[in-house]
Amino acid sequence: WLNLCVNQSGAVGDFYDAVEDWVRRTPEARCHLGKWCETIDADDLARMHGARFDRFREVRAAADPAGRFANPFTERLLGAISART
Repeated sequence: WLNLCVNQSGAVGDFYDAVEDWVRRTPEARCHLGKWCETIDADDLARMHGARFDRFREVRAAADPAGRFANPFTERLLGAISART
């Protein structure tokens, strides 16, 4: 794994945007969703995790069919529940 640490004095957003672009181009790369993931979305996670991600979305939709725990962040990363049911 790579741990990317930068100080807050410069163009942090530009740095992480470049890293996210690299993650998209690197088949084996996975991002840490608790870190800076401003542009990573459900399509990216589907590519990164394949069938496991599809299964996760099925379980998520079954556990929360009304989307009560959904918010803009989870919908960007996981997709809208209504699109999976």
